[in-house]
Amino acid sequence: DRGVTMADCWHIIATIRREFPELPIGLLVYANLVMHQGAGPFYRTAAAAGADSVLVADAPLLEGGPLSDAARREGIAPIYIAPPNADEARLEAIAARSEGYVYVTSRSGVTGADERLRDDSARLLRRLAALGSSPTLLGFGIATPAHVRAALALGAAGAISGSAVVRHVERHAEGGTALIHAVSTFVRTMKEATCR
Repeated sequence: DRGVTMADCWHIIATIRREFPELPIGLLVYANLVMHQGAGPFYRTAAAAGADSVLVADAPLLEGGPLSDAARREGIAPIYIAPPNADEARLEAIAARSEGYVYVTSRSGVTGADERLRDDSARLLRRLAALGSSPTLLGFGIATPAHVRAALALGAAGAISGSAVVRHVERHAEGGTALIHAVSTFVRTMKEATCR
């Protein structure tokens, strides 16, 4: 809506990678972005920009093979989502195919802040650990440091807070130092909650 292009996004990622060479950079995208460019070119561009992992949020596990193959060819870790309703066979496939981490959703539905985390997430986290999955990160509804601590207490290796960060960006859409201060302060408090 503000005229931002994929080229702009790749430039931002490359700039962050140059400034912070050890920082893990994971992308969450939708399949239309990948397919518009083509899987091979998309992942080559992502790798050149410095991305480490890509989660194609709307790519079903059973149809994600070609995307995962294209990602791996470029040294990008494919990431998959483990939803609360996943059966045993699906969890086994997610554990086997997701590299870098597994995005465990704390509830069904869409992303966004929620007041509480569901205890049934603990079952998913335990099961994925027993299957030898990559580290599990809990997402959906992670909006406060208390949510981060709760995610870790349930057994997650970490937490993902996307919508809450976006809210801070939207509140400071004018940009500048107010935006940088708001986002960096929020992220710092969330990161501090991971210190056990």
